[in-house]
Amino acid sequence: MLLTQLCSAALLGLAGGELQPIAATPLAGDFAVRAQVLHLGDGTAVENGIVVVSDGKIRAAGSMDVPTGMTVIEHAGHVSPGMISPWAPNLLPGTERNETTRPFLEDLHLVHAFDGSLEAVEDALSAGITTVQLLGSTRNVVAGRTAAVKTAGHGAGPNVLDRDLALMVVINSSSANNGRYPTSYSGISTELTQRLAVGEGAWGEVKSGRRPLLIAVTDRHDILRATSLFAGSGATGALAGATLAGEVLDAVAASGMQVVVPPYGPGVTSRAIESLTAIANSDVPFAFGLGFPSTFRYAAAVALRDGADETSMRRAFHHDAAVILGLEDRIGRLAPGFDADLVLWSGDPLDLTSSPQAVYVDGVLEFEASVANAR
Repeated sequence: MLLTQLCSAALLGLAGGELQPIAATPLAGDFAVRAQVLHLGDGTAVENGIVVVSDGKIRAAGSMDVPTGMTVIEHAGHVSPGMISPWAPNLLPGTERNETTRPFLEDLHLVHAFDGSLEAVEDALSAGITTVQLLGSTRNVVAGRTAAVKTAGHGAGPNVLDRDLALMVVINSSSANNGRYPTSYSGISTELTQRLAVGEGAWGEVKSGRRPLLIAVTDRHDILRATSLFAGSGATGALAGATLAGEVLDAVAASGMQVVVPPYGPGVTSRAIESLTAIANSDVPFAFGLGFPSTFRYAAAVALRDGADETSMRRAFHHDAAVILGLEDRIGRLAPGFDADLVLWSGDPLDLTSSPQAVYVDGVLEFEASVANAR
Protein backbone atom coordinates (compact mmCIF):
# COMPACT_ATOMS: atom_id res chain seq x y z
CA MET A 1 0.00 0.00 0.00
CA LEU A 2 1.33 3.41 -0.91
CA LEU A 3 2.40 5.75 1.84
CA THR A 4 -0.01 8.42 0.70
CA GLN A 5 -2.85 5.95 1.13
CA LEU A 6 -1.61 5.10 4.61
CA CYS A 7 -1.57 8.79 5.52
CA SER A 8 -5.24 9.41 4.81
CA ALA A 9 -7.33 11.90 6.69
CA ALA A 10 -8.72 9.27 9.03
CA LEU A 11 -8.77 10.13 12.69
CA LEU A 12 -6.15 8.67 15.00
CA GLY A 13 -6.56 8.32 18.75
CA LEU A 14 -3.64 9.96 20.56
CA ALA A 15 -2.54 9.95 24.18
CA GLY A 16 -4.91 11.76 26.48
CA GLY A 17 -7.93 11.02 24.31
CA GLU A 18 -7.20 13.83 21.84
CA LEU A 19 -8.11 13.14 18.22
CA GLN A 20 -6.27 14.73 15.31
CA PRO A 21 -6.35 14.08 11.56
CA ILE A 22 -3.23 12.60 10.03
CA ALA A 23 -1.58 15.26 7.89
CA ALA A 24 0.12 14.63 4.57
CA THR A 25 3.50 12.97 4.92
CA PRO A 26 5.74 15.55 6.64
CA LEU A 27 8.80 16.60 4.68
CA ALA A 28 10.59 17.51 7.89
CA GLY A 29 9.96 18.65 11.45
CA ASP A 30 8.52 16.84 14.47
CA PHE A 31 6.44 13.74 13.77
CA ALA A 32 5.89 10.15 14.83
CA VAL A 33 5.50 6.92 12.90
CA ARG A 34 3.39 4.07 14.18
CA ALA A 35 4.34 0.79 12.47
CA GLN A 36 2.96 -2.70 12.40
CA VAL A 37 6.52 -3.81 13.29
CA LEU A 38 9.31 -1.49 14.40
CA HIS A 39 12.85 -2.84 13.95
CA LEU A 40 15.23 -1.09 16.34
CA GLY A 41 18.41 -1.98 14.44
CA ASP A 42 20.00 -4.15 17.13
CA GLY A 43 18.06 -7.25 16.08
CA THR A 44 15.01 -6.62 18.23
CA ALA A 45 11.55 -5.69 17.01
CA VAL A 46 8.46 -4.13 18.58
CA GLU A 47 4.96 -4.87 17.34
CA ASN A 48 2.79 -1.76 16.97
CA GLY A 49 5.87 0.27 17.79
CA ILE A 50 6.27 4.02 17.58
CA VAL A 51 9.28 6.14 16.67
CA VAL A 52 9.24 9.85 17.51
CA VAL A 53 11.35 12.28 15.47
CA SER A 54 12.31 15.80 16.53
CA ASP A 55 14.79 18.16 14.85
CA GLY A 56 16.25 15.38 12.71
CA LYS A 57 16.93 13.06 15.64
CA ILE A 58 15.17 10.12 17.25
CA ARG A 59 13.48 11.29 20.44
CA ALA A 60 11.99 7.94 21.45
CA ALA A 61 11.30 4.52 19.96
CA GLY A 62 9.45 1.47 21.18
CA SER A 63 6.07 0.71 22.71
CA MET A 64 4.61 3.99 23.94
CA ASP A 65 1.92 6.61 23.53
CA VAL A 66 2.34 9.27 20.90
CA PRO A 67 3.04 12.73 22.36
CA THR A 68 -0.12 14.83 22.35
CA GLY A 69 -0.53 17.05 19.31
CA MET A 70 2.20 15.45 17.23
CA THR A 71 1.65 14.59 13.56
CA VAL A 72 1.46 10.82 13.13
CA ILE A 73 2.14 8.62 10.14
CA GLU A 74 0.16 5.40 10.45
CA HIS A 75 2.17 2.81 8.52
CA ALA A 76 0.69 -0.64 7.88
CA GLY A 77 4.08 -2.22 7.38
CA HIS A 78 7.56 -2.43 8.89
CA VAL A 79 9.91 0.43 9.83
CA SER A 80 13.67 0.12 10.27
CA PRO A 81 16.68 2.39 10.54
CA GLY A 82 18.30 3.30 7.25
CA MET A 83 20.48 0.50 5.94
CA ILE A 84 24.26 0.95 5.95
CA SER A 85 26.97 -0.41 3.67
CA PRO A 86 30.66 -0.09 4.58
CA TRP A 87 31.66 -1.22 1.07
CA ALA A 88 30.26 0.88 -1.79
CA PRO A 89 32.78 1.01 -4.66
CA ASN A 90 30.27 2.07 -7.31
CA LEU A 91 29.34 5.41 -5.73
CA LEU A 92 32.48 7.20 -6.91
CA PRO A 93 33.23 7.76 -10.61
CA GLY A 94 35.99 5.40 -11.71
CA THR A 95 38.02 8.24 -13.16
CA GLU A 96 38.06 9.96 -9.78
CA ARG A 97 39.40 7.06 -7.75
CA ASN A 98 41.74 5.31 -10.20
CA GLU A 99 45.45 6.16 -9.97
CA THR A 100 47.59 3.93 -12.16
CA THR A 101 51.02 5.42 -11.48
CA ARG A 102 51.23 5.50 -7.69
CA PRO A 103 50.46 2.33 -5.71
CA PHE A 104 50.52 4.03 -2.30
CA LEU A 105 47.96 6.80 -1.73
CA GLU A 106 47.95 7.40 2.02
CA ASP A 107 46.97 11.07 1.61
CA LEU A 108 44.19 10.67 -0.97
CA HIS A 109 40.86 11.80 0.56
CA LEU A 110 38.17 9.97 -1.38
CA VAL A 111 35.39 12.25 -0.16
CA HIS A 112 36.53 14.93 -2.62
CA ALA A 113 35.36 12.75 -5.51
CA PHE A 114 31.84 12.21 -4.17
CA ASP A 115 28.86 13.58 -6.08
CA GLY A 116 25.57 13.07 -4.28
CA SER A 117 23.56 13.76 -7.44
CA LEU A 118 24.80 10.63 -9.22
CA GLU A 119 22.09 8.19 -10.27
CA ALA A 120 23.85 5.40 -8.36
CA VAL A 121 23.50 7.39 -5.14
CA GLU A 122 19.82 8.03 -5.78
CA ASP A 123 19.30 4.34 -6.51
CA ALA A 124 20.90 3.43 -3.19
CA LEU A 125 18.60 5.84 -1.36
CA SER A 126 15.49 4.42 -3.03
CA ALA A 127 16.59 0.93 -1.90
CA GLY A 128 16.62 2.09 1.73
CA ILE A 129 20.40 2.58 2.02
CA THR A 130 21.10 5.84 3.83
CA THR A 131 24.82 5.61 4.72
CA VAL A 132 27.77 4.24 2.73
CA GLN A 133 31.55 4.17 2.93
CA LEU A 134 33.34 5.54 -0.14
CA LEU A 135 36.19 3.39 -1.46
CA GLY A 136 39.28 3.76 -3.58
CA SER A 137 40.47 1.49 -6.38
CA THR A 138 41.49 -2.10 -5.65
CA ARG A 139 44.34 -1.66 -8.14
CA ASN A 140 46.31 0.33 -5.56
CA VAL A 141 48.02 -1.22 -2.55
CA VAL A 142 47.02 1.76 -0.40
CA ALA A 143 43.89 3.17 -2.01
CA GLY A 144 43.33 6.28 0.11
CA ARG A 145 41.32 7.45 3.07
CA THR A 146 37.70 6.37 3.05
CA ALA A 147 34.72 8.50 4.04
CA ALA A 148 31.25 7.81 5.43
CA VAL A 149 28.51 9.79 3.70
CA LYS A 150 24.74 9.77 3.56
CA THR A 151 22.89 9.20 0.34
CA ALA A 152 20.69 12.29 0.75
CA GLY A 153 20.51 15.62 2.54
CA HIS A 154 23.43 17.06 0.61
CA GLY A 155 22.25 20.66 0.21
CA ALA A 156 25.24 22.71 -0.92
CA GLY A 157 27.64 19.79 -0.47
CA PRO A 158 27.98 16.15 0.57
CA ASN A 159 26.24 15.02 3.74
CA VAL A 160 29.43 13.72 5.36
CA LEU A 161 29.55 11.80 8.63
CA ASP A 162 33.32 11.25 8.62
CA ARG A 163 35.54 12.52 5.79
CA ASP A 164 38.71 10.83 7.06
CA LEU A 165 37.56 7.46 8.30
CA ALA A 166 39.74 4.44 7.51
CA LEU A 167 42.93 3.77 5.57
CA MET A 168 42.09 1.45 2.69
CA VAL A 169 44.64 -1.30 1.95
CA VAL A 170 44.35 -3.88 -0.83
CA ILE A 171 45.80 -7.37 -0.48
CA ASN A 172 44.74 -9.34 -3.54
CA SER A 173 45.80 -10.14 -7.09
CA SER A 174 44.52 -6.82 -8.45
CA SER A 175 47.01 -4.75 -6.48
CA ALA A 176 49.83 -7.29 -6.93
CA ASN A 177 49.67 -7.53 -10.72
CA ASN A 178 49.62 -4.05 -12.13
CA GLY A 179 52.74 -3.89 -14.27
CA ARG A 180 54.48 -1.81 -11.62
CA TYR A 181 55.98 -2.41 -8.18
CA PRO A 182 54.94 -4.22 -6.10
CA THR A 183 54.09 -7.01 -8.50
CA SER A 184 53.83 -9.82 -5.94
CA TYR A 185 52.24 -10.63 -2.62
CA SER A 186 55.66 -10.66 -0.99
CA GLY A 187 56.31 -7.15 -2.27
CA ILE A 188 52.99 -5.95 -0.86
CA SER A 189 53.73 -7.57 2.49
CA THR A 190 57.20 -6.03 2.66
CA GLU A 191 55.97 -2.53 1.87
CA LEU A 192 53.03 -2.61 4.29
CA THR A 193 55.15 -4.08 7.07
CA GLN A 194 57.73 -1.32 6.66
CA ARG A 195 55.14 1.44 6.60
CA LEU A 196 53.49 0.11 9.74
CA ALA A 197 56.85 -0.25 11.50
CA VAL A 198 57.92 3.32 10.68
CA GLY A 199 54.47 4.60 11.68
CA GLU A 200 54.51 7.91 9.83
CA GLY A 201 51.31 9.90 9.15
CA ALA A 202 48.22 7.74 8.82
CA TRP A 203 50.26 4.62 9.60
CA GLY A 204 51.07 5.96 13.06
CA GLU A 205 47.35 6.29 13.70
CA VAL A 206 46.78 2.77 12.40
CA LYS A 207 49.54 1.42 14.64
CA SER A 208 48.05 3.08 17.72
CA GLY A 209 44.55 1.88 16.89
CA ARG A 210 43.21 5.42 16.38
CA ARG A 211 42.55 4.88 12.66
CA PRO A 212 41.01 1.62 11.43
CA LEU A 213 42.05 -0.25 8.32
CA LEU A 214 39.69 -1.32 5.57
CA ILE A 215 41.50 -4.25 3.97
CA ALA A 216 40.20 -5.33 0.57
CA VAL A 217 40.64 -9.05 0.04
CA THR A 218 39.22 -11.60 -2.36
CA ASP A 219 39.92 -15.26 -1.58
CA ARG A 220 40.73 -17.14 1.60
CA HIS A 221 44.49 -16.87 0.99
CA ASP A 222 44.18 -13.08 0.93
CA ILE A 223 42.29 -13.21 4.21
CA LEU A 224 44.97 -15.31 5.86
CA ARG A 225 47.73 -13.04 4.53
CA ALA A 226 45.94 -9.98 5.89
CA THR A 227 45.24 -11.43 9.33
CA SER A 228 48.83 -12.66 9.60
CA LEU A 229 50.35 -9.39 8.39
CA PHE A 230 48.61 -7.23 10.98
CA ALA A 231 48.57 -9.74 13.86
CA GLY A 232 49.81 -8.09 17.05
CA SER A 233 50.38 -4.75 15.32
CA GLY A 234 47.66 -2.86 17.17
CA ALA A 235 45.76 -2.31 13.93
CA THR A 236 41.99 -2.65 13.93
CA GLY A 237 39.45 -2.66 11.13
CA ALA A 238 37.53 -4.80 8.68
CA LEU A 239 38.20 -7.32 5.92
CA ALA A 240 36.15 -6.22 2.92
CA GLY A 241 35.15 -8.40 0.01
CA ALA A 242 35.88 -11.46 2.14
CA THR A 243 33.74 -13.98 0.28
CA LEU A 244 35.09 -17.03 2.12
CA ALA A 245 35.81 -15.56 5.55
CA GLY A 246 33.45 -18.13 7.01
CA GLU A 247 35.90 -20.86 6.03
CA VAL A 248 38.72 -19.32 8.11
CA LEU A 249 36.69 -17.96 11.00
CA ASP A 250 39.25 -18.90 13.65
CA ALA A 251 41.89 -16.70 12.00
CA VAL A 252 39.42 -13.85 11.47
CA ALA A 253 38.15 -13.97 15.05
CA ALA A 254 41.69 -14.11 16.44
CA SER A 255 42.64 -11.02 14.42
CA GLY A 256 39.80 -8.97 15.92
CA MET A 257 38.83 -7.87 12.42
CA GLN A 258 35.24 -7.46 11.29
CA VAL A 259 33.96 -8.67 7.92
CA VAL A 260 32.22 -6.99 5.00
CA VAL A 261 31.00 -9.59 2.54
CA PRO A 262 31.00 -8.59 -1.14
CA PRO A 263 27.85 -7.81 -3.12
CA TYR A 264 25.93 -10.95 -4.05
CA GLY A 265 23.27 -11.38 -6.69
CA PRO A 266 21.25 -14.29 -8.07
CA GLY A 267 24.45 -15.96 -9.29
CA VAL A 268 25.93 -16.35 -5.80
CA THR A 269 27.50 -19.76 -5.22
CA SER A 270 26.42 -22.20 -2.54
CA ARG A 271 29.96 -22.03 -1.13
CA ALA A 272 29.66 -18.27 -0.64
CA ILE A 273 26.29 -18.67 1.08
CA GLU A 274 27.67 -21.37 3.36
CA SER A 275 30.50 -19.01 4.31
CA LEU A 276 28.05 -16.17 4.97
CA THR A 277 25.91 -18.48 7.12
CA ALA A 278 28.96 -19.47 9.16
CA ILE A 279 29.83 -15.82 9.75
CA ALA A 280 26.25 -14.98 10.74
CA ASN A 281 26.27 -17.83 13.24
CA SER A 282 29.54 -16.67 14.82
CA ASP A 283 30.43 -13.73 17.07
CA VAL A 284 32.26 -11.84 14.29
CA PRO A 285 30.46 -8.57 13.39
CA PHE A 286 29.74 -8.34 9.67
CA ALA A 287 27.97 -6.20 7.10
CA PHE A 288 27.08 -6.28 3.41
CA GLY A 289 28.85 -4.72 0.45
CA LEU A 290 26.83 -2.71 -2.02
CA GLY A 291 26.86 -3.55 -5.72
CA PHE A 292 23.45 -3.11 -7.32
CA PRO A 293 21.02 -1.63 -4.77
CA SER A 294 18.25 -3.86 -6.10
CA THR A 295 20.14 -6.98 -4.91
CA PHE A 296 21.53 -5.59 -1.64
CA ARG A 297 19.30 -7.85 0.49
CA TYR A 298 19.51 -10.91 -1.75
CA ALA A 299 22.28 -12.84 0.01
CA ALA A 300 20.66 -12.28 3.40
CA ALA A 301 17.41 -13.84 2.24
CA VAL A 302 19.22 -16.84 0.75
CA ALA A 303 21.42 -17.34 3.83
CA LEU A 304 18.38 -17.26 6.10
CA ARG A 305 16.97 -20.21 4.20
CA ASP A 306 20.36 -21.87 4.68
CA GLY A 307 20.13 -21.58 8.47
CA ALA A 308 21.79 -18.22 9.13
CA ASP A 309 20.93 -16.52 12.42
CA GLU A 310 18.15 -14.01 11.80
CA THR A 311 19.16 -11.58 14.55
CA SER A 312 22.73 -11.39 13.23
CA MET A 313 21.40 -10.83 9.73
CA ARG A 314 19.22 -7.92 10.81
CA ARG A 315 22.07 -6.35 12.80
CA ALA A 316 24.35 -6.62 9.77
CA PHE A 317 22.30 -4.06 7.85
CA HIS A 318 22.17 -1.61 10.74
CA HIS A 319 24.01 -1.69 14.08
CA ASP A 320 26.90 -3.96 13.13
CA ALA A 321 27.51 -2.03 9.91
CA ALA A 322 27.64 1.15 12.00
CA VAL A 323 30.14 -0.53 14.35
CA ILE A 324 32.40 -1.27 11.38
CA LEU A 325 32.28 2.43 10.48
CA GLY A 326 32.88 3.49 14.09
CA LEU A 327 29.58 5.39 14.03
CA GLU A 328 27.51 3.12 16.25
CA ASP A 329 26.67 6.03 18.59
CA ARG A 330 25.00 7.99 15.79
CA ILE A 331 23.45 5.70 13.16
CA GLY A 332 22.19 2.14 12.82
CA ARG A 333 19.59 2.13 15.57
CA LEU A 334 16.24 3.66 16.44
CA ALA A 335 17.23 5.06 19.81
CA PRO A 336 17.15 8.49 21.51
CA GLY A 337 19.75 10.86 20.12
CA PHE A 338 20.42 8.89 16.93
CA ASP A 339 20.02 10.38 13.46
CA ALA A 340 16.44 10.04 12.21
CA ASP A 341 17.24 7.83 9.22
CA LEU A 342 14.11 5.74 8.68
CA VAL A 343 12.83 3.33 6.06
CA LEU A 344 9.12 2.59 5.84
CA TRP A 345 8.82 -0.86 4.24
CA SER A 346 5.83 -2.56 2.66
CA GLY A 347 6.68 -5.68 4.68
CA ASP A 348 9.57 -7.39 6.45
CA PRO A 349 12.88 -5.95 5.16
CA LEU A 350 14.36 -9.46 4.92
CA ASP A 351 11.55 -10.52 2.59
CA LEU A 352 12.62 -9.80 -0.99
CA THR A 353 9.02 -9.03 -1.95
CA SER A 354 9.10 -6.03 0.42
CA SER A 355 10.21 -2.63 -0.81
CA PRO A 356 10.81 0.84 0.67
CA GLN A 357 7.69 3.01 0.57
CA ALA A 358 9.45 6.05 2.05
CA VAL A 359 12.95 6.93 3.21
CA TYR A 360 13.81 9.67 5.69
CA VAL A 361 17.34 11.00 6.18
CA ASP A 362 17.94 13.19 9.22
CA GLY A 363 14.18 13.40 9.66
CA VAL A 364 13.55 14.70 6.12
CA LEU A 365 11.50 12.77 3.58
CA GLU A 366 13.98 12.10 0.75
CA PHE A 367 12.21 9.30 -1.16
CA GLU A 368 8.58 8.27 -1.54
CA ALA A 369 7.63 5.34 -3.74
CA SER A 370 4.28 6.78 -4.82
CA VAL A 371 6.00 9.92 -6.10
CA ALA A 372 8.82 8.00 -7.81
CA ASN A 373 6.34 5.66 -9.52
CA ALA A 374 4.33 8.61 -10.82
CA ARG A 375 7.29 10.10 -12.69
